[in-house]
Amino acid sequence: MKGYVWIINATSKKLIMLDKSSHNMKQWEFSDVDSQSLCKFCVESTRGQGMFINDSSGVVSFVLNGTKQTFNVVFKQPGLKGQCGLEVDWNALNLKKYSVFPPPPSGGTIGELGWIENGYLSLLIKENFVKVTVSCCLPEEDSIVGYDRCSPCPHLFIGPLWMEYYSSILGKLTLTEMTLPGTHDSGTYHPVSCVGSRWIRTQHTSLADQLQSGIRVLDLRIGQNCPGDYIIVHDIWRTQYTLSQALKEVRDFVDATKKEIVVLDFHRFVNLGSGSYDYNQLKDKIKLLLKGYCLPYMSHATLEEIWMICGSQRVVIAWNADDRDNYMWPGVNQRWYSTATSKQKLYAAIRSDMLQPPTGMWAACSFLASSVDSPIHKAKLIGSTITRWYFGGSLFCQNANVISVDFFDEYSTVVQASIIANLLKGGTK
Repeated sequence: MKGYVWIINATSKKLIMLDKSSHNMKQWEFSDVDSQSLCKFCVESTRGQGMFINDSSGVVSFVLNGTKQTFNVVFKQPGLKGQCGLEVDWNALNLKKYSVFPPPPSGGTIGELGWIENGYLSLLIKENFVKVTVSCCLPEEDSIVGYDRCSPCPHLFIGPLWMEYYSSILGKLTLTEMTLPGTHDSGTYHPVSCVGSRWIRTQHTSLADQLQSGIRVLDLRIGQNCPGDYIIVHDIWRTQYTLSQALKEVRDFVDATKKEIVVLDFHRFVNLGSGSYDYNQLKDKIKLLLKGYCLPYMSHATLEEIWMICGSQRVVIAWNADDRDNYMWPGVNQRWYSTATSKQKLYAAIRSDMLQPPTGMWAACSFLASSVDSPIHKAKLIGSTITRWYFGGSLFCQNANVISVDFFDEYSTVVQASIIANLLKGGTK
């Protein structure tokens, strides 16, 4: 069982390895990490016959050079579903002076990274009030891997509140400067048709659960049964989500938080009945259902400015159609790599965008397109690869605005990686 951990040292001090020990590990090799740099380390445990051994373990300790600031990285074989795998014990680190990921829960010291076999996970230590100059690295084509067994990452306790938790660092960023974790065809976890579900379903969880887990951009396709009657769809395939139900889940999430900002990308409009599509009725319904929640178009405003003046107005209506109302934002430019029929072609297409990122709000659609003979579950085939392209500290993650993925909770670490990218971006301001 093999995976990788990146350690990002965004401080003014070199990280010195104090000690390391392991049991039943094939690889547990760590070293010092220079100031304002990142290093990759391999973690590989011993397998047993059939199922892997559950007593593999490792511990490595680091200290910031010339200080008493220490922390430990711990590996415990994630033999059962829900077990963490990698933990970071920040027990002897001043968490008022340093911002870290994964963060410990209130009153605790241990942050959980989780585990994805053959994927990348990142931990970060950032010194507050020290400008970040870490150089992110470009994932190469050898980061393309085959589908492997994945152990799930635990849900971050800060998932519902990560913008608030790190608000002192993120406040100087605008929404177009941020890296936002998003989902593709967000409302399709419960299709009406069981027959077509292999092609329709692209997420396993509800919109509410996605937001609770840290997703901040929802891709919503709106079908019209008749004027005034709207549901969430995947192309012509219907889901059991009405527009009213979907937007209620968004309202409830915003009501339960203080600083989380949600982007609703109304991306596609499908007429399921007779007559013409009534965009005006749809806009009126959205405006009514989100009255008091819509964030006015203010693309150059920082998060700090939004939090200060907007209260519950923290829902961006991104409108991918003509006749945008004045409270709506331009639609998210979905970079749809429909000709990418292989991982290699998808990598090349995304790489081109990352080297010259589009302006405004845009989404890197990081999945392989489905077809009649190849259902959407290609996500399983690309999941481990995505964790290698979008790890915290990669140029893909750093230059992205919205990372749009399928089945985010099972096959990627897009939320973790996005948070780290934002901490690095915020630290340069």
